[in-house]
Amino acid sequence: MRRAGLFALAPAAALFLAAGACAASQSCPDVVEQVCGAKGGELKIYANSCVAGRDGATNIVAGECVDPPLAHTTVCAEIYLPVCASKEGVRQTYSNACFAKGDGATIVQDGKC
Repeated sequence: MRRAGLFALAPAAALFLAAGACAASQSCPDVVEQVCGAKGGELKIYANSCVAGRDGATNIVAGECVDPPLAHTTVCAEIYLPVCASKEGVRQTYSNACFAKGDGATIVQDGKC
């Protein structure tokens, strides 16, 4: 499967981790298990979930940050059923309706533009 939308993760990174794994006053282990967390409207890569939690990050997910918010992640199947969709007045062909919707586009017609 391929991830579309505003945020994508490494294939094995679909687990949400508990934010605040360590209190702000605690020291975190020197273990590198890279996570992505949101803080102040921006995504940031942390060495591990403890460091992310201590920094006040939310929506902590295993793996690297690719794009913004986790809540907007869409998972689409790799099936080629092209649709023509419009986003901000520009028409574009997407490989299927899921990818179009994941990108925030409005489907205009089935098939290529």
